Amino acid sequence: MVNLRPADDDDRYHVRVAPQVIRPPDAPERAITLLRTLPQPFTIARARQVLRTTRRVAIPLLEHLDRLGRTRKRGLFKGPY
Repeated sequence: MVNLRPADDDDRYHVRVAPQVIRPPDAPERAITLLRTLPQPFTIARARQVLRTTRRVAIPLLEHLDRLGRTRKRGLFKGPY
């Protein structure tokens, strides 16, 4: 489930992908675009590198994409759906 909430200082909205991880609303689509450039399937470590983020953000974002049906876990690997 995606929770949209107003940012504290303006009217823009953010996507909460995990309790402590809030991303801009276009983050899932931008992530899919970048993940499609990787050889498939890809590891979480490789996804983290191409997304230029930490595991703390990458894993919840990938789980969020799984919930949206945009990626699918294949053992230790993932890939766009």
